[in-house]
Amino acid sequence: MNLLLTWASGEHFCKLPEVEIFLKSSKLVKADKLVIGHDLNEEAISLFEEYSFKVLRVKNKLVNYVLRDRHFHFWQYLLDQEYEAVLHCDSRDVLFQTDPFKELDLNNKIYFIDEGIPSTSSGFHLIEQLEFQKNIPQSFKTNIRTPFVLNGGVTIGSFELMKNFHMWMWAGSLNSHSTTDQAALNFFFNYLKKDKTVNIAPDWFCLTGEA
Repeated sequence: MNLLLTWASGEHFCKLPEVEIFLKSSKLVKADKLVIGHDLNEEAISLFEEYSFKVLRVKNKLVNYVLRDRHFHFWQYLLDQEYEAVLHCDSRDVLFQTDPFKELDLNNKIYFIDEGIPSTSSGFHLIEQLEFQKNIPQSFKTNIRTPFVLNGGVTIGSFELMKNFHMWMWAGSLNSHSTTDQAALNFFFNYLKKDKTVNIAPDWFCLTGEA
């Protein structure tokens, strides 16, 4: 069995039309489905449950910065689970057109999504890299001008790799309070690309907004 894993926070967020689009299209995904979040009221919980999502609420005090701390809660949940593969994605701007678990070889592999643009075409990316790397020792800094920009909103891979992914995304960002987790992912990939289990998904797998 596989797992579709996402995050949601706040009554207003869950009322966005984009969230309902995500939920309706998630019917195509044949997997267990879980949303973890904080500040969720009963109406929001019922909405996710209507689309076969299990809902796990965490205490507000355990979420200091959503884009970082959600990875800790994903990791903590996965510690006690067993799945073949896990897909982590945002719940606001993702639309499924087929079951993603059927499209890739997920045996001891993890896939990241390339937005299809060079870093020099994304001011957002360049600013985030400067901010994320400002507290990193000089000897470990990386060139912010890369031929790719990885999207932080979709990641898929085998269970153990995804579980570990969420831990190092959280732990590696503890000194960051003003950048997205996408900034962390792009920095880490400069080192992870040497790992044979790490892959860039084919272009057809996921179309992003900036591509």
